[in-house]
Amino acid sequence: MGWKNYEPWRIGDALISDDGHTIGAIFEMGTVTTGRQRVFHRYYIRVYVRDGSEFTGEDPYQLKAALSNLDHQLRAQNYLLLVAGLDPRFSESGLSFNSGFGYLPEIKDAVHMMDIPPPSKHDPENEEVVEAMIREAVDGMFCKRTQR
Repeated sequence: MGWKNYEPWRIGDALISDDGHTIGAIFEMGTVTTGRQRVFHRYYIRVYVRDGSEFTGEDPYQLKAALSNLDHQLRAQNYLLLVAGLDPRFSESGLSFNSGFGYLPEIKDAVHMMDIPPPSKHDPENEEVVEAMIREAVDGMFCKRTQR
């Protein structure tokens, strides 16, 4: 018996993009416990890709950070994880924190972080305005040195 025990609380289907082709995968998420007493150690999300490869993201504090860790591993292998939890607008409330559920602005009810994300509304004019605001904010963050 190993010291690290993966205890899933949810298993389901996920989508991954591989060079523009969408492929199915199976995900598993839950907690990692340690020792004979099975003490909480961290959260994990594991993805089983149909080609037989397996990726696991872990984090001791946040399920969302475990998802981010998993995404970095998949991107290193040229996979793109297509889930709602990676949408920058995805947020959790105090009650949904580390449950896997959260909220997206255009959806009334809670969504699971491993659900398929809703299609984004592409608005090139708004993107230019937002980009200009970001550039202005970043420029304001740097102190300008004065010459003596």
